[in-house]
Amino acid sequence: METTKYPYSTFTGKVDQKIDYTKDGVNQVTVTGTMDMHGIKKSITIPGTLTVQNGLLFLKSNFNIKLADYNVKIPSVLGSNIAEQVAVTVTATMKQFGGKK
Repeated sequence: METTKYPYSTFTGKVDQKIDYTKDGVNQVTVTGTMDMHGIKKSITIPGTLTVQNGLLFLKSNFNIKLADYNVKIPSVLGSNIAEQVAVTVTATMKQFGGKK
């Protein structure tokens, strides 16, 4: 992954569904945004579970990323030992931003 050159990957997105963040509950959602990994930015949509509880938001998501989509080269020496896709697991705790709902 050349982590010295690309130490971070980021995802910035918005929940596609309209959620009432004032009511506690569990919501199946999709989040559409931009994944920035290995110097490549791609628009993606990921599935997740968004839980609203006591004013806090908890997001959990599991999805796969194809390394080739982000120009991550697998050295031929390691080719059979490295997966072409990686599983990404996200667990985030957020509090509501004071801006628009």
